[in-house]
Order: sequence, then C-alpha cells, then structure tokens
Amino acid sequence: MLNLQERRNRRHFFQSPIFSILLLTVASVIANSVYGIYKKDQVANINRIESERKLNILKDKEERLQTEIAKLKTSRGIEEELRSKFQVTKNGEEVLVVVDDPVSATDASQTPRDGDGIWGKFLKLIGF
Repeated sequence: MLNLQERRNRRHFFQSPIFSILLLTVASVIANSVYGIYKKDQVANINRIESERKLNILKDKEERLQTEIAKLKTSRGIEEELRSKFQVTKNGEEVLVVVDDPVSATDASQTPRDGDGIWGKFLKLIGF
C-alpha cells in the first residue's frame, strides 16, 4: 500500500505547478547559457578572422623585409641604398644637377619672346 501511495505522491509532484516552475527555471538557465556560448563563439570567430588577416599582412611584410635584407647583403644593394638615402659619390665621380628651364612650356606660349614677330625683331634691332 505504501508503494501505491508513494507513486501517487510522485505523480502528484510531477504534475504540480511547483515542478513546472522549477522545470521552466532550469530550462531558461540552460537556454541562457547556450545563448551566451553562441555569442562568445561569434566573437571568437570574428577575432580569428581578424587575426588571420593581420597574420597575412605580417607575413607579406616579413617577405618584403627578407628581400630587402638579401638585397642589402650584396655590395651593389648597399651602394644603391647609400646613394638613395645620402648624396654620396665614389672617387672620380661628378654630380650632375639637371635644372629645368625657368620659363616652362605653358608660360612660353602665353608670353611673347624677343624673337617672335615684327615687334621682337624691332626690339632686337634697337638693342633691347
């Protein structure tokens, strides 16, 4: 008899509102935890993608620097770097400075020159 009454009490407990509230509370805690893990997973994926992008940039930079180092290990590379950073020459070399014409092509087309036309010839004749 005790066994039958114990079964009724259990069945009554599982059908009670207290059990339903307890079950809903546990389910909401589990759902909240799963949602938190989902959000953390999304952030971790974004961070992973950003880290991979930065790693690729750093690998490209390392490759360029390795090429630059290999270039600087040769005497020609050292000479090119010195000439580009400092204005140095070897013994016996001369520096050639190219200066542009002070009157550029656009200015020349707008202003009359001495030898142009009759007026220019007249000014040359009188010595101006």
